[in-house]
Amino acid sequence: MNYQLIALDLDGTLNNDERQITPITKQVLLRAQQKGIRVALASARPAPGLSREREVLELDRYHGILISYNGARIVDAADNSLLYSRNMAPDAVTAMLTHLKDFPVAVMVDDGKSYYVTDPEAYKVEFERSNIGIPFTVVADMAEAVTFPVPKVLVVAPGKILDQYTPEIAAPFSQTFDFFRVGDFYLEIAIKGFSKATGLAELCRQLNIPREAVIAFGDSANDAAMLSYAGMGVAMANGEAAVKKTADAITRYTNNEDGVGRMLMEVL
Repeated sequence: MNYQLIALDLDGTLNNDERQITPITKQVLLRAQQKGIRVALASARPAPGLSREREVLELDRYHGILISYNGARIVDAADNSLLYSRNMAPDAVTAMLTHLKDFPVAVMVDDGKSYYVTDPEAYKVEFERSNIGIPFTVVADMAEAVTFPVPKVLVVAPGKILDQYTPEIAAPFSQTFDFFRVGDFYLEIAIKGFSKATGLAELCRQLNIPREAVIAFGDSANDAAMLSYAGMGVAMANGEAAVKKTADAITRYTNNEDGVGRMLMEVL
């Protein structure tokens, strides 16, 4: 198959456990772009959180694509032009932020420039902020302060807390939002029916690329729909069991062993 687009999840997929793109994977992706294959980063992160990978892979030079907020925002890296944007309904965001006050969790919402939080010292909040690379805006009340467009709400707490409270958090909003557990301490709240797959489908529509010409890589539950959409969906060897079930193939190597790069060397 002559692939025209490579879609990549970041943590646990493109990046190793040190959050770095390993050398073989970097070189393979640069060569692919030099041949005219487009590369799209597909992440739940806010757009500013893709800057490190964007620079390493020279996406500005090769018209790479940044799919952020689990598909709710798409940007052309070459000129920062906005190709697509979708936000949550404002009233629903306010209702959710009010609801979350009843639970022992931290809540993070960004406006593309800073993370709005009530307690910057809460569990893993600084870890997330430093990973994305944007400052805090500390507010007294999230429901009152967040008046800007919101594509995603991030809930942070120890895994045991999320295990206990996620059903109760989600229950009143099951028809409005989707809820994804990511890693040990994140609960992502996203637009209902929206995912990396819907963002990828919109990108393919705009670029006139058939889904059969897309190869996508991922490791987590929020990657499953994207892998199912792509002509070839590839789960990482280190990926979750559920995402492996949806994949067309599984890498022979993990994210720490150039799993993406070695797989691309076989299929491109």
